[in-house]
Amino acid sequence: MNKLLASTWMLFLKTQTAHWRVSGKEFFSLHKMLQLQYEDLFNAIDSIGETISMKGGIPISTMSEILKESHVVDALVEKMTSEEIMLFLLEANKAVVSLIESDPELKSNFGERLSAHTKWQWFFESSKES
Repeated sequence: MNKLLASTWMLFLKTQTAHWRVSGKEFFSLHKMLQLQYEDLFNAIDSIGETISMKGGIPISTMSEILKESHVVDALVEKMTSEEIMLFLLEANKAVVSLIESDPELKSNFGERLSAHTKWQWFFESSKES
């Protein structure tokens, strides 16, 4: 479960950074969409951490643990174009979907997160320029 927590922390950080950095003609809609996702992720972090604790585990809490355990890669979002940011976040959400789908315990405990990331994946896929 800590892999999901780490991946959610990393995705939260990258999504909020993207929220600050996105620019261009689609600025307002992308800025608002990113805000919706980072707020969703912030709430998910608490829920995932509490579930780990309730099951007798210890939620990870350091940046080094997050970097080690995350299935979302660390990337310099602040140096990306808006299009590159959307592609990065699409891939990041796909990584979280894959993580949850590959682990029966995660799938059982966090089906709502699977649904949420599948939806975000669709949003980012639909936001790509053709």
